[in-house]
Amino acid sequence: MSDGDTQGIVIDAGSFRTRAGFAGDDAPRSIFRELELSSAHGNHKPKTLRPSLPKLTYTPSSVGDAAIRNNEPLVNPLQNSSVTDWDALQKIYWHAFYSELKVAPEEHPVLLAESPFTSDADREKTVQMMFENFNVPALDIVPDAVLAVYASNRTTGLVIDVGNEYARIVPVIEGKCVAEARDQVDLGDLSIAISNVAQSFDEGVQATLYGNVVLSGGNTDPGLADQLHNVIANIAPESASVNITNPANREYAVWLGGTLVASANAEGIWMSKAQYDDNGAGVLNGKYYA
Repeated sequence: MSDGDTQGIVIDAGSFRTRAGFAGDDAPRSIFRELELSSAHGNHKPKTLRPSLPKLTYTPSSVGDAAIRNNEPLVNPLQNSSVTDWDALQKIYWHAFYSELKVAPEEHPVLLAESPFTSDADREKTVQMMFENFNVPALDIVPDAVLAVYASNRTTGLVIDVGNEYARIVPVIEGKCVAEARDQVDLGDLSIAISNVAQSFDEGVQATLYGNVVLSGGNTDPGLADQLHNVIANIAPESASVNITNPANREYAVWLGGTLVASANAEGIWMSKAQYDDNGAGVLNGKYYA
């Protein structure tokens, strides 16, 4: 797919890395560290495609590896599935659009991945940022667990997102996160949490989930999939067949799921600027949640 004016942009801004690229591509154009120069540090003017971005209230500055090389004070704007620094997050998106992808966001529909634990308030503020500060023409925001399932060619699965210190267990049924059953725990509590999440469903659904486990997250331990298989096999009903999908491109599998969504139905998925103007920032609340 060419980089035409209507080509979708997909951005997965995680807790530690941001992946950005174009719908239809088989890999992100850019992966950079999710670290931003502290707002207390001085002003740094980057090379941009235009002099300024309307309505932005900051001076864009060093991001990711550049900030680390410059030994600058850093801020991580996303912590524990919540936005802790909106100004820094806005700079991350600015950097993705202008410095990494070298595009004007007002010319492209944008799909963002979000944590399945994102609050409605944070989602609405992100919607407002995209439409009012970046002037995007259309937007979709999708839970990363849903995108991980889509990337594995499924619509239903039990997503286990394992980081370095915690894990998230999120059941996805027909493309929607089951919010009441999701959980986030320390790694030591993983087996109990998986069992508790699965037992939120009847035995038939449990069997389906255990047969469609999707491994996600930034933990790169090569033995992780085997360890999880052993854990789940010990807690799953005897009638359940445990199957774990461990994608080779796990680092950006969520992003790949985003390209599938953004490419599959270019007209039907997007929230338009007109919808935002007419109905407000809450239009996307509940879209991917059951």
